[in-house]
Amino acid sequence: MSDFDLFAMETLAADASRQVLANPHASAADYRQALGTLLTHFERLVRETRRMISQSDRREAEMNQLNARLGELARRLQYEATHDGLTGVLNRAAITDRAEQLMGAVILLDIDHFKRINDHHGHPCGDATLIELTRRVLATLPAEAMLGRLGGEEFLVVCPGMRLGEAAILAETVREQVAGQPFTAGGHALAVSISAGVALLMADAHSAYQSADAALYRAKSGGRNRVEVAR
Repeated sequence: MSDFDLFAMETLAADASRQVLANPHASAADYRQALGTLLTHFERLVRETRRMISQSDRREAEMNQLNARLGELARRLQYEATHDGLTGVLNRAAITDRAEQLMGAVILLDIDHFKRINDHHGHPCGDATLIELTRRVLATLPAEAMLGRLGGEEFLVVCPGMRLGEAAILAETVREQVAGQPFTAGGHALAVSISAGVALLMADAHSAYQSADAALYRAKSGGRNRVEVAR
């Protein structure tokens, strides 16, 4: 079966007009008839062309809208894949990936006695505490530092290009920012503090995390609400 030719009638009209033009004996009536037929088909051709252009424009607009929606969906999926759903900071995989690509220092911090908040005031209050903690920490960090939630009440700060002593000072500033004012969550005024471990971040991010974790353990064992530097 041959393909449908949208302009088959116009082709036939053009062929008929050529025959009239090639006929030296064609009369004026023949020319008028050929011209009228050509004009009729030309007008139809113009209408069809306009209709096709209009359809093409609509489809292009629809395609642009679809591409925009797909782009937004891709950005949202990328964000959700790399950020913590509760606090909005980087999730464990994303902050670990950043740490593996950088050198500097890391701060591992943990909310003291966080389980008591959940047990005594409920998990919504605990969630509000995590959100407020995130806000206070982010307000204290320099622009180049990155904050990620490792899980539960444990967070990791990656400080690119920062020396160990500078990171220790920053960790102490964060600790003071958290403990300086009570948290208001679920209608409760809570005294919240953190403990933190600080370590150098060199080529091995896993070793840096282990060193910071050991320092955090000493901070917890030493009474909490304090900062310890990796040895």
